[in-house]
Amino acid sequence: METRNLPLLRSRLEAAELDAIVAINRKSVIYLSNAPTASSHQQLRADGPRICFVVWPAEGNPVLIVGELEREVTAEFAWIPTIETYPEYAQTPYQKLSEVLDALGLRGKRIGIERRAVGVPYWERFAASQPGTTFIEAGPLLDAVRAQKTEAEIAIFRRSCSLLDRVFLSVFSMARP
Repeated sequence: METRNLPLLRSRLEAAELDAIVAINRKSVIYLSNAPTASSHQQLRADGPRICFVVWPAEGNPVLIVGELEREVTAEFAWIPTIETYPEYAQTPYQKLSEVLDALGLRGKRIGIERRAVGVPYWERFAASQPGTTFIEAGPLLDAVRAQKTEAEIAIFRRSCSLLDRVFLSVFSMARP
């Protein structure tokens, strides 16, 4: 049951004339990858030493980037089979992101990135490592993709609401002063 709206993501990438998109915001990373480590407190600060990324090229397969310590649990749950790791505190996540973009042939291309999630010092070093690459703020694009629900997501919401209704009925019927 596919809960990600991948056709919409692909059409938005095409409409924006992007060669790839980089998800940094934890909501976007979880949505695209199901990486359990993206929900940790580390991902709250996208300028920290231990964060996750999803690189989703317009052509080819996506790549999930996580710290080495998270590789095993991420591989168990992630929907993206290609996982790249970086050694926490020895290499910045943004250095690894730069390497992955190069390996995918994306240097010098148009890349959507959740720029609003990156602190200035990390951004300046990262952007300098990718000369000739055009970066476009992609936060609103990913927000819009996440906001448009698939039939599978709607089915999950309906099931969740039904279960919650039953719990409330059960609890309220047993409540006494």
